[in-house]
Amino acid sequence: MKRRSLLAMILSLIICLGIAMPAWAAEENDDIDYVTEIAKLRQEEVEYQLQNYKQMNLLDQKAFLESINVQETSMAVDIENAIKELIDNAFVYYLTEDGRVFSEEGYVGSLNYDNCDLGNYNVEIENMQTDSERANIIVGQDSGAFIRQVSKTGYMGITSKVHLPTLYSIGMTTNYFKPENGSVPYIYNILSGNGFDMEGGVQFNILKLDYSPYIRVNGGALNFEDVNGDVPTRFKRNTTITHNLRYESTSKKAKYYINGTNIDGKMQYIVLGYAKSFSNAEINNLRSGRVTGLGYNGGYDGQLSLGTIIVQYYDTQLCKSSTSGNYNMIDLDSSLLDSWMENNKIFGTANFPPFNCNTSGSIVSQKHTIKF
Repeated sequence: MKRRSLLAMILSLIICLGIAMPAWAAEENDDIDYVTEIAKLRQEEVEYQLQNYKQMNLLDQKAFLESINVQETSMAVDIENAIKELIDNAFVYYLTEDGRVFSEEGYVGSLNYDNCDLGNYNVEIENMQTDSERANIIVGQDSGAFIRQVSKTGYMGITSKVHLPTLYSIGMTTNYFKPENGSVPYIYNILSGNGFDMEGGVQFNILKLDYSPYIRVNGGALNFEDVNGDVPTRFKRNTTITHNLRYESTSKKAKYYINGTNIDGKMQYIVLGYAKSFSNAEINNLRSGRVTGLGYNGGYDGQLSLGTIIVQYYDTQLCKSSTSGNYNMIDLDSSLLDSWMENNKIFGTANFPPFNCNTSGSIVSQKHTIKF
């Protein structure tokens, strides 16, 4: 299990001794039992992974067991214990509905609304004045180049495996990216509907040359740095991640998890639970999807070259909306995608710029290419 910090132990001692805490700490924490919420998130994630494992076919079960270093012949109790150990060592974050973020160590901060948001559904293009100018505008097109695939309503989750591309070198023909003019590669899942938008995935860290976790809720970015300044280790390029974004009707939370190999060569797991209550009708109105993109921070016009990115997806599935807590997973199919038009704007499936985007292969395990 992750080692509890010295600061966390000191805070516990302060509480036990009745020593007055700083006003800012009391104000942020006094109404949230974040320790209990984090513990619930861990237990809920174990239960979800066990249920998901039981629904897998034999090949998928074998691949899952290999990913958590468990032999195929292991007993059920050994599989459960391995999953528990994986979640016990995970970085877990709890996000309140009002935007406060907590880790196991305490209050982390609030969502950050200052960063570039690739494909943000809430972006309005105000410099187009007439209805004809605004017709068929792809929402988010000013934030970079992207392939965006969004489902019809009735799907409350998406899961997939993604091979993280590496930096281009001479002779490479696939699984690479070559950014230009300040572009930043993004790969993430989408959960949206009812005025709600959540994104979870990775973005390439240009300075460190590996992938950092990326989560946004209604346009606000999650701060992963805890009170000690610790952050999850970056994910290693040229490796495969598994990630899932879903809504849980029983816990009334939107959840994101990601696991993969970090730059130290170790399996790393990150879990976020966002307290969000939806009615049954709102649950059935949710959509899920995925985005591959090259983000550009500041008024992208669709003309500037942003380079190249080639991403390979595997085993992509959608979760049908349910109010009973069941997870009915089905393979992603092109017939389930939707352009999602509202007020002459495309909020859903779209490629931008269209002539620079290409998809190939079965949509379940598809290759996405953006090339200028």
